[in-house]
Amino acid sequence: MPSSTRALIFDLGNVVVAFDFQRAYAKLAPLCPLSLDELRHLLRSSGLVHRLETGQIDPEPFVAEFCSLLDIQLTYPEFEEIWAAIFLPDLLIPESLFAALRHNYPLILLSNTNAIHFAYISRNYTFLRHFHHLVLSHEAKALKPAPEIYAEA
Repeated sequence: MPSSTRALIFDLGNVVVAFDFQRAYAKLAPLCPLSLDELRHLLRSSGLVHRLETGQIDPEPFVAEFCSLLDIQLTYPEFEEIWAAIFLPDLLIPESLFAALRHNYPLILLSNTNAIHFAYISRNYTFLRHFHHLVLSHEAKALKPAPEIYAEA
């Protein structure tokens, strides 16, 4: 890693990798007895996703609670596929930029994310290899803009 005292910090979602939650909602809607608006409202008001993104609940219990909340039956792999449908395949920043920058600056990825999404990102994108440090909300137990996650970075 470069010895520079300066670092470059990148966010993940809609900075490096494009995402759109509507893609997952569209896959969930036909499986759920709720309308799309009810589904979105219930997820937001439940605090369940917040708990996942702050590492307060592990993925398996999250999926069980999620399915119970929405009254749907999904296996963990089926859920993972739907939950990861939010990500678009192409990077918003070319990987070659990270490859070039990493030789002159420590690169830090700082993201509000969860273990399920990050596992998908790790399996399906190669850009992570260029980062020297990963600061992920589910590991830091804090979401941006909380000072704790920036202190971790």
